[in-house]
Amino acid sequence: HVSGFGSWGPYTGRTSYDAIAQSEGGLAYITGFEGRGPLKSGVWIADWTTALMCAVAIVAALNYRERTGEGQYIDYSQVENVIRFLDWTWTYVDMTGENRERVGNRDLAICPSDLFDCKDGWVAIVAFSEEEFKGLCQAMGRMDLYEKFADPLERLKDENARLILKEIAEWAKTKTVKEVEELADKYGFASSHVIEVDEAYYSEHLRERGAIMAYDDPLYGEFVEPCYPPRMETPARLKWGARPLGFDNEFVLTKYLGLSMDEIEQLYEEGVIYRWNPDVKPQCPPPDWDGKKGLKFP
Repeated sequence: HVSGFGSWGPYTGRTSYDAIAQSEGGLAYITGFEGRGPLKSGVWIADWTTALMCAVAIVAALNYRERTGEGQYIDYSQVENVIRFLDWTWTYVDMTGENRERVGNRDLAICPSDLFDCKDGWVAIVAFSEEEFKGLCQAMGRMDLYEKFADPLERLKDENARLILKEIAEWAKTKTVKEVEELADKYGFASSHVIEVDEAYYSEHLRERGAIMAYDDPLYGEFVEPCYPPRMETPARLKWGARPLGFDNEFVLTKYLGLSMDEIEQLYEEGVIYRWNPDVKPQCPPPDWDGKKGLKFP
């Protein structure tokens, strides 16, 4: 049973969408910049991860059934899925009694870890360990920062973190993204440019790994989608996108429940199940969707 708030509790029955789950779960509140309002994720992260964790729960239940012969009733709440994203927030509130406020791209648990504006774009820089921070300071020509803040815990203090991030930001403004990445490789700290979505879409690395796949959906035609992340000896493949509501009724009800077509027709007539109309062509993607470029992937 998958719902926004679960099948018991005071909020049972309340409507939930991705934005509701991000808000009720506290994720939207901690996301955003200091002194500004909360932000929800730019994608339906609560929807996606709820589906993912439901799949994990089903696999766990099947494994339990194999070992014990007993089934499981799974009750999954979208909001409870979101609060799991808040990682160390619970420990922080429990230990300090304080709220967790918004701090932009800065990471309160790692310093430095932030996004910085360069001459020609944005770059992520992370240097948490003593050796990584030393390498970053060497690249910046600021060994004075290393001598003063070599201890990772010392760097987490708010005033120290603000000072360090300010100095890195000033330095990054004098570099191109490529220069920062090359210095990261040379001196041993982590860095990567902040790519745009179309760069990921046409990424040579992702294409070679089969992370982005083009395929012919039997209903929608030519489709391009990210494939499932695990790379296994039995390779993942995409056969279709989202099926229309009621598309598999006859297959499931006859094969697994043993119903006759007459019984299924009666369910249709009584409004128990939804009848999918194959004569209505799904309009997804919309007719004016310009998605023909970049389909010739390996």
